[in-house]
Amino acid sequence: MDPHSYTNPHPPSQPPKLGLYFDLLDEYEPGDTLYTINVLCPPKPASRLSKLFAIPKSPTSPVSPSPALLSPCSTIAKTPLYWPDVKGMKLKEIKLKAYNFPHELRCEHLDGEKTCKNAGCYVLERSGTGWKCANSRCEGHIYSGFVRRKEDGVACFGRKGERIVCIEEGM
Repeated sequence: MDPHSYTNPHPPSQPPKLGLYFDLLDEYEPGDTLYTINVLCPPKPASRLSKLFAIPKSPTSPVSPSPALLSPCSTIAKTPLYWPDVKGMKLKEIKLKAYNFPHELRCEHLDGEKTCKNAGCYVLERSGTGWKCANSRCEGHIYSGFVRRKEDGVACFGRKGERIVCIEEGM
């Protein structure tokens, strides 16, 4: 008979330990714990077809580009990510379950909390040519300076085409 069945006359004295991560209080985190983080989203690169459908601007339009159109990365490849690089990026709120969110890649704002409202801890990357981490699903990274990594060299997590990296030192 299953010891966790509702028909068991002698239920276990304590619930089973679930989840992947063990902490110092001798507890495990349930795999379905929901975390909410704010992620900086770089603008999508212009496609080759967008040049074909470009509409000329009026002569009275301002000359300076908006921050959303500026490049999110540093001008030199393999340079660290600095606050001026991400200032114009949009902010997106993402909810992740604990089993999709590696413990080693969480910012210090999530110690004992389920929400990180700080803008500047996480950046959404849509592949890059700068470097690749040890993750088998990694599609390449743009930022290389202060990116948090696990012991085995993995630096990103998330879905294909939307990999998330944690910046080592919060902005």
